[in-house]
Amino acid sequence: MANRYIYRINPKEVDFSLRATIISLCDYILQTAGEDADKNGFGTRNLRTDNLTWVLSRMAVEIIRFPNQYEEIIIETWVEDIGKIYTTRNFNIYDARQRLIGHACTYWAIINISTRSVQDILQYPTYTKCIEPTACPIAKPGKILPVKSEHPVDSHTVRYTDIDFNQHSNSTKYIGWMLDSLPIGHFLENDIQRLDINFLHESVYGNNIHIYRSLDETNTVFTLKRESGEMVCNAKISWKKK
Repeated sequence: MANRYIYRINPKEVDFSLRATIISLCDYILQTAGEDADKNGFGTRNLRTDNLTWVLSRMAVEIIRFPNQYEEIIIETWVEDIGKIYTTRNFNIYDARQRLIGHACTYWAIINISTRSVQDILQYPTYTKCIEPTACPIAKPGKILPVKSEHPVDSHTVRYTDIDFNQHSNSTKYIGWMLDSLPIGHFLENDIQRLDINFLHESVYGNNIHIYRSLDETNTVFTLKRESGEMVCNAKISWKKK
């Protein structure tokens, strides 16, 4: 069953264009996932009683139009399918006039908080009853190959404000670190059309994350690595000219 949630774009969630950033939209997408899971009885608060939690594995977001400051948006979400390891949750984003302005597709896993081991989702019958087998209208997030460069373009040390309730870096923080490695002129000339991101390993307080990047006229590929060389995530952003 699909459910809808209403939000309002606040001034802190826009950039110099006075439109919502991709980071704030992704925050709302993930907030919607959490609210809907709570509503249906399998949210993080329920799982934590068994020392479990949800983690995001992959995400794809396509933007038709970025909403403006103070604009109301509606995010619709549903669980498309589940497997033993991953489940697929989809999203449509509408404006106040019910016009589609974006889509998203996400893959999630359940892990044990103490061991960080992946759990069998099919063990949880409450979750399996909530499937709405409607496909997402965009391509699902695929595997992204890492950037081959040996020289990082930027780095970031994980601090207190990067950490979420799972005691690792919040998913949208990675997006911010990647975008901050680009020159401001790139955002003056281009809008994000699609974002794909693969989360590979956690980053935790004190980790020094190196950012690698390859860029052409339409796509930017990012790889984030710990100082030890272990990959944290790979991402691809497709751009369109303003």
